[in-house]
Amino acid sequence: MAAFDASDEVGLIRQAVAGSRDAFALLVQLHQAAVRWCVVRYVRDPATADDLAQEVFLAAYQNLATCRSTGSLRGWLLGIARNMAIQHVRTEARRRLKERGPLSTQLAQWRIEQLEQAPGDDLEHERKFDTLRHCVEHLAPESRRVVEEHYFHRQTVESIAQRQGRGAGAVRMMLLRIRKSLADCIHKNLRKQG
Repeated sequence: MAAFDASDEVGLIRQAVAGSRDAFALLVQLHQAAVRWCVVRYVRDPATADDLAQEVFLAAYQNLATCRSTGSLRGWLLGIARNMAIQHVRTEARRRLKERGPLSTQLAQWRIEQLEQAPGDDLEHERKFDTLRHCVEHLAPESRRVVEEHYFHRQTVESIAQRQGRGAGAVRMMLLRIRKSLADCIHKNLRKQG
């Protein structure tokens, strides 16, 4: 590799745009840890995170000439990384829709919305989401159906009660018990995770 001054990032970008693979390799070396860390915040699987990080640098290489903010290459790369990771999560959610059912799809959609709204504490959010999904999946089938109908399909307590042949008060009590059960399950599992 030719001798390059790593502190002159703008110069490295110019040389990489001009076709220097060595200059681009040095840029990758300077930013690969930050890019991978950004991807891991969204995608927990290490192999998938590595693949996405490589895709980020491929996209960056192909579009380096369009990087307007040469003073903040890292920010540009992290933006690409975040977008690719969210796109991966969306693709996985669509795949799960085909494989599972409406509850898993709604949980996946909620996860995407949360990732897009609050990028600052994604690892903690991801941990809580996984715990919520685990707890919902372990509900009794009727309880899970009521959660799905009320919270994801926005059915009223009255319509659920009518379907079940119960009073609305009984369904409200059922939802109260389910929420308490979910809260206990989430708290217990988060405490175990430390």
